[in-house]
Amino acid sequence: PIIRPCNPVFLAVHRQQGTVYYKRLRAGQLALLSALHRGMTLSEACAFALDSPGATGLTPHAMATWFQDWATLGWFWSPRG
Repeated sequence: PIIRPCNPVFLAVHRQQGTVYYKRLRAGQLALLSALHRGMTLSEACAFALDSPGATGLTPHAMATWFQDWATLGWFWSPRG
């Protein structure tokens, strides 16, 4: 059989209460989370995601929805100090 290359799949893997989960990401979501991981500010990361390949049709409203979803999953929290 002929094996054809497939489109890349981006995943975020996270754990909640000892159980491992994964969430499929779009290219823009991966770009945004990767930029934050590299230490960019929120504003810089959003601009980076908007300019990234695969961000066609990406809007600030869509990014706000992503952050709501990610916050619900517990991916963001306030540091204690």
